Amino acid sequence: MARKFTSLILFWAGLGLILSSVVLYIEPHGRVAFWSQWRLWGLEKTQWDDIHVAIGVLFVIALVFHVFFNWNPIIRYMRIRTPGGLGLVSATLAITVFVAAGALFGLPPVKQVLDLENSIKKYQTKRLGNPPFGHAELAPIEDLARFTGVDPEAGLAKIRQAGLHAESIRQNLKEIAQINHTTPKKIYRIFLTARAFPPGAGLPEVPPPGIGMLSVKEFSATLGIPAEKIERLLAGMGLKVRSGDVSLKEIAVKQGMTPRQLYRKIKNGLESEKKPMR
Repeated sequence: MARKFTSLILFWAGLGLILSSVVLYIEPHGRVAFWSQWRLWGLEKTQWDDIHVAIGVLFVIALVFHVFFNWNPIIRYMRIRTPGGLGLVSATLAITVFVAAGALFGLPPVKQVLDLENSIKKYQTKRLGNPPFGHAELAPIEDLARFTGVDPEAGLAKIRQAGLHAESIRQNLKEIAQINHTTPKKIYRIFLTARAFPPGAGLPEVPPPGIGMLSVKEFSATLGIPAEKIERLLAGMGLKVRSGDVSLKEIAVKQGMTPRQLYRKIKNGLESEKKPMR
């Protein structure tokens, strides 16, 4: 009875590990998941991680009992002197070592499996958005204000003008997002629209942190410049923008540059337009 019980626990726990492993394989990076409030079947990333760990512990405990109940057969399998014993032990050990080495040294086909995982996570990052820094969702508005150069009260006012509830600048993005059933990413983008640039002052020499996350529309709204003008300026540089919803980072990456370099090109382009023709 104990053997059957242990075997069934191993079976069900094994299925659970397969499912949770697939989810961990396709889920976004933690910073992206927390920023976008990513969920799968109603469960957050941390919940899936906890399920994986809990079932893994159950699997290990059941495996210990399974080995205990089947110790003698396992020893017989590993006896080198029995027919085929040496080949069986060598083959199974070699496969295990090869998979581990493949992960460490990038050997095929393990490399292709890991590359696919990275591609999926990159796609998730592109689709869901990347935070300006790790755990930005836990930063209070007053801290974000120091980080971005936005007046905290002005940022709070922008959030409220968008029809969202926010109590004070001491609240973090995650709290505000949960109250309003939205994401920290959306709250942050609204907050950034409060960034003011004095008329005629031009863009700052150093781009504010997180500028790459803004779409062309948000960037132009922040500067008080029509989005069409920004798009025309980019087109003149050979940078075609199909939609104003594309982020500056996406445009920069496609052109093999950083968001800061793209920002510099936009700044130089705007300044050259202001210069009087001779």
